[in-house]
Amino acid sequence: MSLVSKTSELGLKTKKKNKLTFTFLMLFLLLLSIYITTSILAPIKKLDSLKQKNERLSIQDSSAYLLFEKVPKLDSLAKEEAFLKSRLSMTESDSIGIVLDLSDSTIRLELHGVTIHCAEIQKYKTDRFFNSMDKQSYLTMFSAPFSTVMQTSSIEKEPLTVKRAPKDSIEAAKSVYMPDTNIKPSMFCSLDLDSGIRIYLFQDSLSGKKDWFEKNRFILRDKIAIFFNNCYSLLHFQIPEYKPEIVLYLSQKDAVAIYRAIPANALVCVRL
Repeated sequence: MSLVSKTSELGLKTKKKNKLTFTFLMLFLLLLSIYITTSILAPIKKLDSLKQKNERLSIQDSSAYLLFEKVPKLDSLAKEEAFLKSRLSMTESDSIGIVLDLSDSTIRLELHGVTIHCAEIQKYKTDRFFNSMDKQSYLTMFSAPFSTVMQTSSIEKEPLTVKRAPKDSIEAAKSVYMPDTNIKPSMFCSLDLDSGIRIYLFQDSLSGKKDWFEKNRFILRDKIAIFFNNCYSLLHFQIPEYKPEIVLYLSQKDAVAIYRAIPANALVCVRL
């Protein structure tokens, strides 16, 4: 084969390779633009669904809504009324529930209206979605308790210790188990509510590389799950579900206590 033919063949292969690379690049950019566009439309869709729900419930007749509309300065009282309605409804449950009050940075565990544990929130972050909600949507969403549909955590929900039964009293005396209270597991968890809200409970301080690694691994795993869920929605030509987030930073001890105390379907009352 002559040198000219080899050169022309090499040129054709290079052109085909460049065309293939260009095609994949354009396809990637197209999919990326679709992903970004649908991610932007997701919170808008959720706000619209809330407004439609408001129309069906005819909440315009409620006293809280009238306070919002006629006397804007009484917004805090209207929010307080919605919060109290939610807590009153939760007292009917026989299980421990969460009362989250961001107005005074506290999170409480309540049973039949009685506080059994109260913790201070060191700091928190809320999604901008909540600032975009109109007054009517706020009352509709927060005037009733939410139900937890899924819990994910970096620690066990119910830690178990497996022990071998002793043969006699002497062996039993030697095998007395004393838990090491100095061991503090890295605590990071998320609670998915039936309203679509996701609440994160994070320990406020990282004592070492282990805590830093566990936190970033938990966040990365969570973001990967969100990404694949969004991709699944796109493959079915649907706008991905948007889940506004509330991130709470507590002491490690309080975060562990709250997570292990609540049942799988715990009710949650929220006041922003």
